[in-house]
Amino acid sequence: MNLGKTSLCSILVGFLTTGYAWADETPGGFAPPATRGSAPVRAAPAAAPLTAPRAPVAAAPIAGRPLKSTLTLIPALLNPDAASLCNSVPAAAARIKERYLAANQAVKPFSCGHPSVIDNSGNISSLSSHTKSVCCSPQTTYSVEQQQAAGCKGSDTVSACMSKLTTHCVEQLIYSSTSKAGIQKRRDNLIKASAALRRLEHELEQLQLIVPK
Repeated sequence: MNLGKTSLCSILVGFLTTGYAWADETPGGFAPPATRGSAPVRAAPAAAPLTAPRAPVAAAPIAGRPLKSTLTLIPALLNPDAASLCNSVPAAAARIKERYLAANQAVKPFSCGHPSVIDNSGNISSLSSHTKSVCCSPQTTYSVEQQQAAGCKGSDTVSACMSKLTTHCVEQLIYSSTSKAGIQKRRDNLIKASAALRRLEHELEQLQLIVPK
């Protein structure tokens, strides 16, 4: 009887010992023993977490250094005043062109066959396209000499120098089409013409009042 108990205890101890050996080899607790002639069963390694691919970082455009090398215009670096010229000057030039056409059409009955009574020889209307293609184009490159002429300094940032260059370019473009004095002369002539036309219109009105219906 004692022999039976001893044998039973030996079997139980052996079973428990074998079970703990399986638990040591297998993460997470007990695992069934491998069949004879096969490799022990192990848990598969955890998959690495998926991460979103990173977008490539775009290289910043190279503009140059003020008074050290040529500068290639980057419109995004212009200060608000210089950037506004790239829009306001073409818009103003387009309006002037429309007004010239309307004015000539208005005085056409008195033109005696001349196609254009009001002179537009200053080519102000061409400013619209030239401002965009010459002064505000990202393909425009300025030499060191041009930077100096625009008032750039060695201590200027690229943005400050580019803004000076754009402003200077627009000014030179306007006054190459017609001088500052030329613009003022045209204004004076139009003021005089408008006053004369208003006087003429008034006299015609008076004549209407005199003539019987």
